[in-house]
Amino acid sequence: MKKRLVFIALVFLMTLSLVACDGGWEEDSSSVVIADYGIGDIAVAAGIERGSIFSTLDETAKAALSEKAALVGATVSYEEDGSTLFAYTDGRVITQHADGTVTYRDGGVTGESTNAEANSAWPQNEYTAKLPVPELTVQSTSLINGKYNVTFSDVDAEGARAYSEQLKSAGYSLDLSVTDEEDMYIFSAANAEGDSVKLTATGGTATLRLTVAE
Repeated sequence: MKKRLVFIALVFLMTLSLVACDGGWEEDSSSVVIADYGIGDIAVAAGIERGSIFSTLDETAKAALSEKAALVGATVSYEEDGSTLFAYTDGRVITQHADGTVTYRDGGVTGESTNAEANSAWPQNEYTAKLPVPELTVQSTSLINGKYNVTFSDVDAEGARAYSEQLKSAGYSLDLSVTDEEDMYIFSAANAEGDSVKLTATGGTATLRLTVAE
């Protein structure tokens, strides 16, 4: 038991060390985007700049976008109001509106979509654009050696599991590994683009690390 407590303490100290360098996120305003639930990755795969307004693309670019979206089980359609819909085979619908904001509707949810800006503390940058917006309290963020880290506070096991499901729905379902114990929860996975995430939760605190493929 003592050995296990020591191990948990070490994990917590490592978490603190990851965020100790956080002096505030300094970002180029030109790279700031709204968290996009993975549709930005589809755009990049199609040779389209992340953050582009898809409804304004030419027909060749739209065809490329549809082709890459189909590879991850999504059908792209364009609405009269300038919005672009990505409808997935599992029922998810991700909408990019004409002003560039993004909303998400889960396959099991009816009615209003969850707005991508619902978590006001969720940072908006090129890294978080690759992640679903969590319903967790953001404590701090850091960028260390090309790895983006987010620390959450007041996280219980249920909250950690729920965000893991969001990560899987966003495409992080490859090389999946889960450790679910009484005093620790660890989720790690990768997406088709080679980006990987690791979520570690213990003692009411959780750390998410995103490693972007080179």
